Parts: sequence; structure tokens; C-alpha cells
Amino acid sequence: MAPRIFITGITGYIGGQVLHSLLSKHPDYQIRGLVRNEEQGQKLAAKYPSVQIIKGDLDSHHILVEQAKEADVIIQAADSDHNPSLTSLIQGLSQGGHGGTLIQVSGCAA
Repeated sequence: MAPRIFITGITGYIGGQVLHSLLSKHPDYQIRGLVRNEEQGQKLAAKYPSVQIIKGDLDSHHILVEQAKEADVIIQAADSDHNPSLTSLIQGLSQGGHGGTLIQVSGCAA
């Protein structure tokens, strides 16, 4: 079974590159991406129709927990200093029961 991957910051520079690289090499992966608004979701869906769009932001505790529960891998490529989102993702992973992996990517802003 293909891994289920949840990516925050999927429309940003780092998250977008991670998405592109993953799908280029593994088009069978099940990828979900967090987007803040409809416009971001539409752009992402147009370029990568296989990606499931999840609307929310880093303060959407319940959304992050639910997505983390279902994910085999989480790539946190959004704001690396946003502690509440990291707490939500860890909580979801711990409730998922399948030993998922969290990858925290440092941001590129100064």
C-alpha cells in the first residue's frame, strides 16, 4: 500500500519542491496538502490533481490532529516556529496507532 503523506506549507517554496519531487518519483503516493484558502487549493489541484486538498491553517487544531492520525508521514514545511501546530501534529500521530513519522523542516525566511 502506498504511504499516506500529509504536507503543511505545500504551496510554499520548500513544501512545493518536496511535493514535486515526491510525485515525480512516486506518483502512487497518497498525498494530502494543507492550504489556507480556495485560491491556493485551486492552483494546487490544477497542477497536481492527485493531491487531496485540506483547507485550514496552522491554528486548525482539529484538522491537523485528524490528518496526522491518518498519515504515515507528515512533512511540516510551514512555519517552523509555530509550536501549536507541532503539538497538534504530534497529538494526531500518537492517536493514529501506526507509528507515523514527523519531519519538521526549518523555514527559509530570515
